[in-house]
Amino acid sequence: MWNYIKNSIWVNILLAVLAVFFGYASYRMIHQAFTATGEVKSSSEEIEELTRKKAELESSIRELAHPEAVVREAKERLNLKRLDESVVIVVPEEKKEGETGLAAGFWENVKELWSKLLGQ
Repeated sequence: MWNYIKNSIWVNILLAVLAVFFGYASYRMIHQAFTATGEVKSSSEEIEELTRKKAELESSIRELAHPEAVVREAKERLNLKRLDESVVIVVPEEKKEGETGLAAGFWENVKELWSKLLGQ
């Protein structure tokens, strides 16, 4: 009887189909497990980031509870000043027309080269 089952083409095809089916089902389960593990890892990283951000915001809220911090924020963000204060604004120097950068220096060198070659 076992020889008949082992040599039967239909039984072998059925066993092959079952093997492919179970192999595919196993692959899907393993793939889902790895996907879930990756999602858990990314979610935990996001939770850590949000926890850190929450701590920073709570620290900022505690700091702004003091009147000095409110005055400092008003000065920094809104450019406000008290009546008895003076504000000094420092403006950075502007580059002169000849100091515009590498491109202008390059063209000056090209002009100088042509003037030397042409003898002018």
